[in-house]
Amino acid sequence: MEIFDLKKPIALVGLMGSGKSTIGYRLAKKLRTAFVDTDIMVEERVGCSISEMFKYAGESFFNQKEEEILLEVIEGKPCVISTGGGTFAVEKNRKLILEKATSVWLKADYNIILERVSRRNTRPVLETGDKAETIRKLIDERYPIYALADIHVNSDEGPHMLIVDGLIQKLKNLQK
Repeated sequence: MEIFDLKKPIALVGLMGSGKSTIGYRLAKKLRTAFVDTDIMVEERVGCSISEMFKYAGESFFNQKEEEILLEVIEGKPCVISTGGGTFAVEKNRKLILEKATSVWLKADYNIILERVSRRNTRPVLETGDKAETIRKLIDERYPIYALADIHVNSDEGPHMLIVDGLIQKLKNLQK
C-alpha cells in the first residue's frame, strides 16, 4: 500500500550533484512506484555515455534525446523522475513539468555540490574549464529557475531517508 497517493509524476529538478538520482531512487522505493532517471534512459536509448554524446554529437543532440524521454515518461504512469541538471532550465521542458508533474527542487549549497561532483568524472559540462567556477556560474543561472518548482527541499548533508521523509510530508501538504 502506498503511503502517498501518487496522482501524477514527481519530477526532481536541480543542479548536478544535488541528489536527484539518490533521493529519487529512495523516494520511489518508499512510495512503491517506478523510478526513472532520464540520463540513464538517454544513455540506454542512444547506446553510449552522455560524455560520448557531447563529444561526438554535441550537447544539442543530447538535449533533444532528453526532451523525447521526458515527454514519454511524463505522459506515462505516475512515477518519480530524476531529470538532468539542465532539463528544467529549458523553457519547453519546464512548462511540461510544471503542467504535468509535481516539480521538486533538490537544492544543495555550492560547497556540497562541488564536493559531490568532484567524486566522479562523468559530467561533460565540467570537463572543460574550472569546476568550481562552472558550478558557481550554473548556480547563479539556474537557481532562480529551479525556484519555480512546486516544492523546495534542502538536499545538503544528512541521512537520505530524512530528506525523503520530509519530501513526502511536503507532497502530502501540497495535496491538501
